[in-house]
Amino acid sequence: MKFHRTTGQMLSTAALALSANAALADVNLLGDTLSFMRAWPNATTQYISSIPDTVVVTGTSDQVSWIVSGSNYMTFDPEAHEIRLFGNRTAAYGGGNPSFDGYVISGFDHDIQSFSLKNSTAYGVTLSLLDPRSLAIQLNGSSSGAMTIGIALAQPVPEPASLALLAAGLGVVGVAARRRRTAG
Repeated sequence: MKFHRTTGQMLSTAALALSANAALADVNLLGDTLSFMRAWPNATTQYISSIPDTVVVTGTSDQVSWIVSGSNYMTFDPEAHEIRLFGNRTAAYGGGNPSFDGYVISGFDHDIQSFSLKNSTAYGVTLSLLDPRSLAIQLNGSSSGAMTIGIALAQPVPEPASLALLAAGLGVVGVAARRRRTAG
């Protein structure tokens, strides 16, 4: 029995297209609606005023700030693969010895695969995940400056319906190949 050449080409082209799409997909923050919270004395308690949410786009039009009594204490500038922060007097603001003094960023559309402090000026910073889609920024000491946090998001896992559709499509190609073999 001979495997029909066009069916083999179709199958290999389909497999190549699927693997190329999965490998080339750039999972980034663009389009995510991020929430920012100034947290003190723990990572779940909002401190003073809220910070507006933002939909991440390229450029600075999505910047948001934490402003108290007319003074800007922190500005967040999210981009495709990083979040830049600029501010002053951002830690030890509440006084005492809290278990957490910093910011929480949530609302990521994909799980955070990895994160890193790419640069920091004048901040002592500890980064951690509260859950797969929430990043905690613990600030150590009162300071001002800028920092950039690099973020890599995990590739999405295909939904069962997508896998079922793929299997059905491959089944149709297989039936067509079988009919060609029996007809030829």
